[in-house]
Amino acid sequence: MSIAVTSTAADPVEGEAMPVSPWGTWRFVHPYTRGFRVDPGATATIEFAVDVPADADPGEWWVMVKLMWFGRVQYGPAIPLVVTG
Repeated sequence: MSIAVTSTAADPVEGEAMPVSPWGTWRFVHPYTRGFRVDPGATATIEFAVDVPADADPGEWWVMVKLMWFGRVQYGPAIPLVVTG
């Protein structure tokens, strides 16, 4: 899973990205947090691995990415996370 982050700031933006999902699905997306840097006017890609264990119950959930930088927080859109049996 990857997200693109674009900066309109005049200076580089450095922060952390964290996947957020409902209880019980946290182990599906990792790492728990990832550092990022976006240069002025640039776009950076932040990647997370999605690994669903073989014993996971089927269901439909969501995952979104929480971005944190310089005391600010922003959430990305919810992305469907579907586990089939």
